[in-house]
Amino acid sequence: MAKIRPIEKKDYNSWKTLWDAYLKFYNTELSDEITILTWQRFFDDDFPMHCHVADANNFNESGIIGFVTYVFHPSSWSTNGYCYLEDLFVDQDFRKNGTGRVLINNVLKKAKVANVDKVYWQTESKNKTAQALYYKIANKTDFIQFSVELVT
Repeated sequence: MAKIRPIEKKDYNSWKTLWDAYLKFYNTELSDEITILTWQRFFDDDFPMHCHVADANNFNESGIIGFVTYVFHPSSWSTNGYCYLEDLFVDQDFRKNGTGRVLINNVLKKAKVANVDKVYWQTESKNKTAQALYYKIANKTDFIQFSVELVT
């Protein structure tokens, strides 16, 4: 089983490989500027974004086989705020071995320590593999997400 740990600066190349695969999975592209900014935010103590990795040792230069990013934020519906699990990705060769569950459970532990009231996340409606796991961990809500892209 992979060891879950905070991301380290030495992990950049391995994380970037997984990040690119994650974006490809969702048929999206982000500018290098956004990718670099995201990376930098993981190490900014004044920014509430965090990243943990699943390290399986000897898989690649740092052993990373998956990652999870999450953000703590206040909420108008809560005293203690929420935690948004923003990104979760496990290398295709290591899926269905419990790595995704362990990454999610790590976020749940961090959220309990932070004393937030809820952890939530979303996935595409067609991502049935991820949903099979999520149904075992969380409750599906009745909310539908809407968004408007403001960046041109």
